[in-house]
Parts: sequence; C-alpha cells; structure tokens
Amino acid sequence: MLNAFKTFGQAYIDNDRLITMLGGIGKLVNGLSRTPWGYFTDKYRFKRTFNVLLAIEIILILIIYWSVSHWLFYAIIVPLSMMTEGAITTMMPTACLNKFGMKRGQQVFSYMFSIYGVSSTLTVICAFFFQATLGYLFMFGICLIMAFIAVAVNMTFRDEEYFDFEAA
Repeated sequence: MLNAFKTFGQAYIDNDRLITMLGGIGKLVNGLSRTPWGYFTDKYRFKRTFNVLLAIEIILILIIYWSVSHWLFYAIIVPLSMMTEGAITTMMPTACLNKFGMKRGQQVFSYMFSIYGVSSTLTVICAFFFQATLGYLFMFGICLIMAFIAVAVNMTFRDEEYFDFEAA
C-alpha cells in the first residue's frame, strides 16, 4: 500500500509538493512511533498489541481509496499507514526472540526481515503490470486480504508460549 501512496495521490490530488511532504512526514511518524509501539508490545504482549495495530491498518486500507477526495484526509491516512509499518518492524524482533529463543529467534527475524525487500519488489512489479488494468481498488483489496491473513495467523499464537530464557 505504501509503495503506491505517491502515484495514487497524484492521480487524484494535483499537488506533488504536498504529496512529497506527506511522504516525509509519514517517515517521520514511522520513526517516532517505533518506541511507543515497542513499549506497548512489552507491556501488553505481542498478540494484543499486534491485533490493535492490525485493526488500525485494516481501517486505513478500507478508507484510503476514498481519502483522496480531500487532501486533508489523505494527509492523515498516509502518515498513519507509515506508522503501522514502523510499528511492525519494531514488534517483530521481540516476537521472534520470545517465540523461538535468543539464537533461533535472531535467525527467524533475519529471514522475516529479508522478505520486506522481496515484498516491495513484488509490489512494484505487480503495480507496473497490473495497476493500470485492475486499478488501485483491486490493489488495496489485496492489501486487505493480506491484513486479514495476518489477523488469522496472529490468532494462532498464544501469549503464554514465550521462550523461557532462564531455562535455556
């Protein structure tokens, strides 16, 4: 979703400077939100915090297509979307270490983190070949499906299944 925020915004909002500024503000929000989301993960555990984050993301995906009807709505949606991205990258190391232990958790997170590049590349390729014919609504629909898959996967985890570092 975030790979297309600029081209999607430009299709409906005739102000490239504004959209570029939103990207900068969004990345600032992305960085500044990481510490609070890390704190929430420690305080409320991964599953609960991730569910809240996914709920925010699903709401944003549902309304982003219509948010371009007024630049102010889009100016709120883009930074919030980038916040969810920052929050996820903050929460995942903790989840991997807690689920798989210190040594294996680092390896699992390395694999997961490398997927970000693959995902971004696939998104660009899909947008290049399919966006013109299928449209942004279809692409946001794919994002929505992926978010619901993340909810389903998160439901399979139990917070009490955390690695016992003292016993290791």
